[in-house]
Amino acid sequence: MPPNEGAITYVLKGMLGGYDAGFSHIQFYFHNHNYGELELRDIWEYELDLSQTQVDLIMGHLWELLGKKYRYYFFRKNCGYRMAEILELVEGLDIIPRSHPYVYPQTVMTNLSESIIAGQPLVANVKYHPSRQSRLYNKFKQLNKAEKNAVAAVAQNIEALKDDKYSQLNDDSQQVVLETLSDYIQFVSDPQEPLDSDKSRYRTLLAERFKLPVGSKFSPIKLGKPPHQGRRPSYIQLTGVNNRALGEGVAINIRPSYYDSLDAGSGHVDNSELKMLEAQLRYLDNKLFLRSLDIVSVKSVSSGTTGLPGDRGFTWGLKLGAEQQNLGCDNCLVVRFQGDMGIAKHLSSNAVVGFNVGGAMQNNHSGYGSVYAKASVFSHIRLSPETNFRAIYENRAHVDSSHGGESVYAFEGRHSLSRNLDLRLLVEHNKVTEYSLGMGYYW
Repeated sequence: MPPNEGAITYVLKGMLGGYDAGFSHIQFYFHNHNYGELELRDIWEYELDLSQTQVDLIMGHLWELLGKKYRYYFFRKNCGYRMAEILELVEGLDIIPRSHPYVYPQTVMTNLSESIIAGQPLVANVKYHPSRQSRLYNKFKQLNKAEKNAVAAVAQNIEALKDDKYSQLNDDSQQVVLETLSDYIQFVSDPQEPLDSDKSRYRTLLAERFKLPVGSKFSPIKLGKPPHQGRRPSYIQLTGVNNRALGEGVAINIRPSYYDSLDAGSGHVDNSELKMLEAQLRYLDNKLFLRSLDIVSVKSVSSGTTGLPGDRGFTWGLKLGAEQQNLGCDNCLVVRFQGDMGIAKHLSSNAVVGFNVGGAMQNNHSGYGSVYAKASVFSHIRLSPETNFRAIYENRAHVDSSHGGESVYAFEGRHSLSRNLDLRLLVEHNKVTEYSLGMGYYW
């Protein structure tokens, strides 16, 4: 990928075949560092139970493919597809989903985990490689109050190692403070061009750590669900709807990919979303119409688990699609591009709140104008592994509208009935209020 590629260009080229891809012989440690240390992504390693003959066949064919370029398509002929092609050299292995027009790496891994070769499961073991961010958060959560205070003080000023907050701690506490800070410095530093001050702070922390006994007092990171154990990536939902202006009826929601803020999990970013080509159809008062079509919707919520400088919590979102101007009409579809950014904070391990500001551009319909600014507050609450909620309130100020401002809010709850089945309740208000209750299936 060319350097400094913009987010919108990246998405469009990825979908339309604007990039080439190929195989390389770069060793695993390079990818482990690139993904885990630079891009802060967790890695799951799948060990396959193959014979030496099968391994030799795969490696020999990969050697033949070195240097060959493929046209890259995000939805089907992507990295997961190409790796699946290689693995299907093994006789009897069929892991590419033939009936779908798209191939997700998660689906490939699910099919891989369910494969049987010579009477034995193909996947012998799954190993988790936590990212630098995951390791930092795991350590920080295990600190007591005094240790967290010491970490915060030293993060602000390395000279705080001489203050009472740190010096009066026992050896065990000093050890966990220093190890947490070492991960923190590498987490916030620019991996390509770290500042001299960061290098100096890191060397100071290492020197202090060498004065203490060996070993680690931290508990290892608990292995979450690996990708193959998560729900399937596509979603369809049938919903009963009551709209105060348009009457009662049903709705169908189809999302080819990938996840929203309530069902993020198994390797996804909590409270965030990545949706593409999601369509919502309504049948109300004997009339069928398109409620919305999201070409792409991305939301990133980083809640700043530690609260330390450089990890205060940041959110951003981009959305391109079409939707009805408000819930009170069925023939006021507008094309809309919107974006926002803001801050988020953990109130507890299961509750996040945030504030965003942003704006949107749209085609002018019924005098609502073509541009508006917006500010919103939101929250996400998880009551249990199966039940969670989200709430958002948004105020819009139209620049060139004769209708004035708008207040929009939504409350949605999700309960997971099984791995691939859920129940959702949604209350929305945009000029009028709409209630819906639906059952969803992941496929």
